[in-house]
Amino acid sequence: MRRKSELDAFQAKHRLTREANYPSGTGKFLRVGLLFVLIVLEGACNATFFAQGLTTGLLGGFVWAGILAALNVTVAYLLGLFGVRYLNHRHFGWKLLGVLCSVAALAAMMAIGLGIAHYRDALTSEALDPAKSASQAYMASPVQLADISSWSLFGISIFFAVIALFDGLFFDDHYPGYGVISRRTQEAIDDHEEEMGTMRTQLEELKEEELKSLDRVLQESQAAVAVFESRIEDKRSASSRLSNALRDADNSLDALLKKFRTENQLHRTGLARPPYFDTMPELLKLNVPDFDTTADEDALAKQRELVNQLLAEVQQVRASIQASFSQQFDRLKPLGTHFPRKGDA
Repeated sequence: MRRKSELDAFQAKHRLTREANYPSGTGKFLRVGLLFVLIVLEGACNATFFAQGLTTGLLGGFVWAGILAALNVTVAYLLGLFGVRYLNHRHFGWKLLGVLCSVAALAAMMAIGLGIAHYRDALTSEALDPAKSASQAYMASPVQLADISSWSLFGISIFFAVIALFDGLFFDDHYPGYGVISRRTQEAIDDHEEEMGTMRTQLEELKEEELKSLDRVLQESQAAVAVFESRIEDKRSASSRLSNALRDADNSLDALLKKFRTENQLHRTGLARPPYFDTMPELLKLNVPDFDTTADEDALAKQRELVNQLLAEVQQVRASIQASFSQQFDRLKPLGTHFPRKGDA
């Protein structure tokens, strides 16, 4: 919001109704690449002219030509990037600065171009110290060159300098400061959109997690009811098995005692039969667990009712999760709804 307010204030102050026009990352790379291409091309042209007067030939020409070409192109580029663009400023003071920078750019291009041409004259004249000789000739008569080749070299220098100047001028929006503040605002917008996208993704993940949790609870509830019912059946079965086991134990005991008493009587050889043979011995009473399933069946019925209630409400719960998600998601409005473009309805 602060960045957008700054941009709006800048546009209002300078009466700008258009969007800022500046190259993208790829465009900037190409423009910087163009700067190096200009240096190489001008260096090659300079070297061709310098080689006529250098004992080191074309290779030596490249060294000096590269240095002078870099100076010529770089100065013009920087003046176009930081100075000449103020011609487009709306305020008179800054516009005057742009005029002065333009004059300075023209003077610098001509001065460097003439200097390069004089250096070429000094080389072709086979002066012992070409740099000193070129400097003296330049100071004495700046526009007096030896031949048409030197004037051609001067024209080539001006040509490459003009291209470099426009390369610097269009490296950013032609209105001073507009590109910088627009990029700063766009960076804030991009950061906002990135955070918005992250929050949308997190909301989606939360929604899916809650829906999966609902499905998991439903499955676990149904499984728990099935396990509970199985345990009740196990309890009934255990009661039946225990009852059968106890009856079998009673029957076995009765049969064993009868067999023992009968065998005992056969071996008494006339002795009287003990009176207690006519009664069953009293056994210790067992504490048999309570296998009544009535309470369990009531609890199972309640659990089934709750699960059935959950099944009946599951779609409503899903809808509530989706509605909550949509409510939060809709709050994350695209930035365009906060900052409508000029001319939009």
